[in-house]
Amino acid sequence: MYSGCRVSSDSILIDLPRIIALTREMLALAQAGEWDGLVVIEAQRRVLLDARLHGAKPNVLAACAGQLRDMLAMDNAIIALAEQAKEAVGEELKQFGKGRKALSAYSSNENY
Repeated sequence: MYSGCRVSSDSILIDLPRIIALTREMLALAQAGEWDGLVVIEAQRRVLLDARLHGAKPNVLAACAGQLRDMLAMDNAIIALAEQAKEAVGEELKQFGKGRKALSAYSSNENY
C-alpha cells in the first residue's frame, strides 16, 4: 500500500492513509467544481496535518516522502484548478459588468 512508509506508533504514519484519501477527495471535488465541499474536506485534512506533521521525526517524514510528494502534487493540481475557476468567474463578472453598462446606456437613451 505505502511502500517504505509503514504504520507504527508515529502518529503521522497512522493518519497518512486518511490524509492522502482526503487529498484525493479534494482533487475530485475540485475537478467537479464543488468548491464548497472542498473547503469542508480541506479543513478536516488541515486538522490532521497540523496535529501530525508538527513534531514528526525527520526519519519518519523521509520514509513517507513519496506519499507526501504525491499529496503535494495533488495540492498543486487543486491550486491550478482553483486558478482556472477564478479566471472563469472573473470573466463572467466582466461580461456581467458589460451587460449592466449596455443596459444602463439603453435605459438612458430610451427617453429620447
